[in-house]
Amino acid sequence: MPTFDENPFKIAIIITDELGKVISASSSIVYFIGLSPKELIGRSICEFVDEKDLPTAKECLLKCLSKDGGSVTTAYQVLNPQKKSKNLVLATYHGLLKDVNPKGIAISWSDISKETKARQELKRERARLQYLFYDNPEAIVLTDKNNFIVEVNDPFCKLFGYDKEEVRGKHVDEIVAKDSPYFEEASHLSSLVTSGKALDLESVRKKKDGTLFEVAITAIPVKFGDEFFGIYTIYRDISERKRAARKLKEYVGYLERAWIQTISALGFALEQRDPYTAGHQRRVAELAKAIALKLQLTEDDVKALYMASLVHDIGKIRIPAEILTKPSKLTFEEYELVKTHPRVGFEILKSIEFPWPIAEIVYQHHEKLDGSGYPRGLWRSEIHPLALILTAADVVEAMVSDRPYRKGLPVVTVLAEIEAFKDTYYDPWVVEACSSLLKNGEFSFKD
Repeated sequence: MPTFDENPFKIAIIITDELGKVISASSSIVYFIGLSPKELIGRSICEFVDEKDLPTAKECLLKCLSKDGGSVTTAYQVLNPQKKSKNLVLATYHGLLKDVNPKGIAISWSDISKETKARQELKRERARLQYLFYDNPEAIVLTDKNNFIVEVNDPFCKLFGYDKEEVRGKHVDEIVAKDSPYFEEASHLSSLVTSGKALDLESVRKKKDGTLFEVAITAIPVKFGDEFFGIYTIYRDISERKRAARKLKEYVGYLERAWIQTISALGFALEQRDPYTAGHQRRVAELAKAIALKLQLTEDDVKALYMASLVHDIGKIRIPAEILTKPSKLTFEEYELVKTHPRVGFEILKSIEFPWPIAEIVYQHHEKLDGSGYPRGLWRSEIHPLALILTAADVVEAMVSDRPYRKGLPVVTVLAEIEAFKDTYYDPWVVEACSSLLKNGEFSFKD
């Protein structure tokens, strides 16, 4: 069993005298302040507390020394002069040690910087989701797994003519279709979504005043893993539009914007963890799109490739940030862990019902024509054509961009590299299109 000083957790123990001067400390103290226990002895522990937190730290010492003194826990910033950085610690003052000579105060520090940052990010994400619900211009209702209304936004109330208090707790079909020819249909659709099926359709629903109107309905089951929690439904009034191609195109455009928002949110989540690859997915997506247009692919294929490129590295969200940002060569074990990201990305994306094979393209973006790629070692025709474009675009962007362990390479060097492996690693048509774009100045990275 490891000793305390060998433990992998960011915890340190400090013993101070009654004035706060250090008597002894565990070796792990170096993580927090950059000094060894020997260098710390005799110095005031308050030297290493952020100035704004000094009153709190001093008050804790005084409480320990008081007649009723006991354990005191607080949080404050600790300064590391060597790294010129700060760590947020949970500091526990365990009271006066009466059985030792000289008498001292035991203090434990636990690093809570990452936990606090994670909580703050979760709070921001919740606020972001609330914004997408309450401030969305579309009429949205959230129901539980039995189709009873949990919440609605203001556009829903405006569309159907209800107040929020009138609909909360009511069955959604009783609100939007009761006493209408469409009630049975609405009930059937609700049961389908409850069983896990997402729906996009056009139908007719009823307002509070009895008016029937045409609506476009998007109903999405809310699931976490295999557990079903409820239904997220969007109602869109289409009664005043022409029931023709223009309306259909506009509705598809709306859905595509929703996919883009989903894709962008996933990409943003990764880039917040890894500042060195911030913008990487977007730049890869722009180059991949340019190659696809150069090859005269269909509009639908261009969209699919662009969407997949925006989240092709989403699987890295499960890789420790310290590995992603490591400023030196990865160990064999670290590299093997990084190589899992296409599979992880596929697992994340496969449950989202995109109209394109996004998950499969992401899964294959490190495969090579000769079968030497990963994670599945696919061979030539086994690889999706759009994944072949993404592979080349990803390699080119990675090589021309700066990384923690090297500077970016000149474009001419990068092109020579992919041309050398044309028809071995990379699709010849893709290589030729990419080279033409960059050599002729038809494409350049914006930043």
